[in-house]
Amino acid sequence: MKKDARERFTLRLPTTLFSKLQVNGEELGVSTNALILQILWDWMEHKENEDLKIER
Repeated sequence: MKKDARERFTLRLPTTLFSKLQVNGEELGVSTNALILQILWDWMEHKENEDLKIER
């Protein structure tokens, strides 16, 4: 059996923020979880690119 390469993480969000994420996810045709993951990946990529600019 393969080990899952993901970590379980509980995130507690204010109700209004969660509702906005749900609506946006529905508009994009993705789950709220998938939307949050995409937001986090985009943020991480942006941060890594900024870090590279600072090192130069």
